[in-house]
Amino acid sequence: MRIARLYFYKFIIIASSLFVLPTTSIWFESRYLVPDLTPAPLLSSRLLKHPLYGGSFTFQPFLMMSRSAYAPFKDFRNSKQPLYDIGGSLDLLAYGTGLVDADFYDGTLLNQEVVSAGGGVAVQLEGYLDVSGVACNFVFSPWEGCTLGWSSSFYEARGLIEPTPRLLHAGMVGEYDELAAPGIYDEFVQGYANIMSLPSVGLNKLYYSTKTMGDTELYIRFELGRDYCARMRRLKGALQAGTLLPTSPVEDINNLASFPTGCNGHFAVYAAGNIDLTLKEDMVWTVGGRAQNNFGRAMLKRLAMLNQPNLIESFIIEVDAADVESNDAVAAQKIPVGEPVKYGVLQRNVYVSPGATWNIYSNLTLEGLRDGFGAKVGYSYVRHEKDNWFFDAFAEPTLLPYIESINRGIQEAQAYSAWSQGHFNVTLFYDFLRDAVSRSYEPFFAISLQLPVDWLSSRASAHSYGLSCIFELLY
Repeated sequence: MRIARLYFYKFIIIASSLFVLPTTSIWFESRYLVPDLTPAPLLSSRLLKHPLYGGSFTFQPFLMMSRSAYAPFKDFRNSKQPLYDIGGSLDLLAYGTGLVDADFYDGTLLNQEVVSAGGGVAVQLEGYLDVSGVACNFVFSPWEGCTLGWSSSFYEARGLIEPTPRLLHAGMVGEYDELAAPGIYDEFVQGYANIMSLPSVGLNKLYYSTKTMGDTELYIRFELGRDYCARMRRLKGALQAGTLLPTSPVEDINNLASFPTGCNGHFAVYAAGNIDLTLKEDMVWTVGGRAQNNFGRAMLKRLAMLNQPNLIESFIIEVDAADVESNDAVAAQKIPVGEPVKYGVLQRNVYVSPGATWNIYSNLTLEGLRDGFGAKVGYSYVRHEKDNWFFDAFAEPTLLPYIESINRGIQEAQAYSAWSQGHFNVTLFYDFLRDAVSRSYEPFFAISLQLPVDWLSSRASAHSYGLSCIFELLY
């Protein structure tokens, strides 16, 4: 029976390798997804406890889904917003007017279908996104206390936008009403489709789907543990340094439903660490963090050639002065409406220098609840600082009349590029190695659930839910 089980484990290893070898990271640096599927080692280092093993292999099928998003800034009236409005909502009337003033079309579609309602029309980009696939992690231990790792994944990403109109009446500034009249609604739908389908705009794609490889992670990790130290049954510390290779696709600026699933084409390096405190037998408290820096690169972006100052101040977002954390939040209240940079018709290469991304987490692990069965609960918080855009409009004489508007749009894009996201995670696992009497391919199974929570001010990111199954083998 034991021989049959051994061959079964070997078969699982070989079969899993066939699916995993061509594949990216369990870390997804994206405001649309759960950034960290496994925020800490599930156990207090199985390899450190059992130095006879040379490494481990983890196979992790996962599913992530999002239906709505956190508002970009503190908004007491509505903490949720449409999923694809993370980068700023679209005022169709102001957008169409901007296109006319920038000589991109004659305004006939705008006059016929949109203005007939007698006021501005704000478009809420409702929708959903789903990501399903498999992540893997391969670890090799050249000597005790040191591991070299490779992490990767292969997945399918799907996104869909359902534009929903909200009418801003000319005589009711700041009040949104649904376009209840069927005739007005039909005119809006037709006007929206016509304007977004203009050759100069090219934003009529509302569905996105791709099967791809994510970013690839390479890292080195050092661990050191001591028994009966600092009034703990066991104290273990770990330091990790690694790099993320941009093997996942970048965001398609001509597809409204497109979203980045990784570093969006940027090469990244990071440093991480954690401390495991064994409070008593089979109870481990983990505290850790991660800091990541993405290197800048030139990217094709949409820029606004005409962006009028916002005459209706703070009609969407309301910020309490006590909660304003930076000048960016104040400036966001006066961000212009018109041709938003996210939907601008001018496409140029912009040098994007991403802001730093950092992560903190804390987990409590209970091992040996019954034989090898255990549980882990914890919280993970990820924050991405604002990006910096660099574009020299003076290099093109034809853009000189629009320099002020272009710069204003760039400031808008930078303000909305910062995001933060918190998740509460629950994991149930079973460790066959716990009762092993000899060296063997003892597996480890776990089911993990991630739920979005706004405990440390989640902003401008999706309400992303994650479910994953984890299968690990020591070798």
